[in-house]
Amino acid sequence: MVSVRPESTLLETIKVMTSSYVGSVLVIEMDGTLVGILTERDVLRFCSENTITLDKAQVKSIMTTDLIVAIPEDEVDVMINTMVENHFRHLPVFDKGRLIGIVSMGDLVKSQLHNVRVENRHLKKYIAGDYPA
Repeated sequence: MVSVRPESTLLETIKVMTSSYVGSVLVIEMDGTLVGILTERDVLRFCSENTITLDKAQVKSIMTTDLIVAIPEDEVDVMINTMVENHFRHLPVFDKGRLIGIVSMGDLVKSQLHNVRVENRHLKKYIAGDYPA
């Protein structure tokens, strides 16, 4: 998980995002509390609406704070639907009130694709009479 502090500047955060090859960062207080998320979309929206320089703007004034989160028991389909309906691509995952990770739309699509391929392989073997596989 890639994270920054709320007081980080937007420029610092952009450098973290680009060097880590991620499209979002979690914004976490010193005590470990998740207080927001900053995405590429948030950065673009800020840049299009403001003339303040990137080294002056702080993440806490830009980040998304109204977070929707997942739990480990959530089905992949549920998480994808949540992300599609709310127009975002990154979903923090909590277990017993503790942040344990973040999943991206790409992660979820890869998981679904893998499951479809496995199911397809088993069905082909079943149809061919080679079941159980």
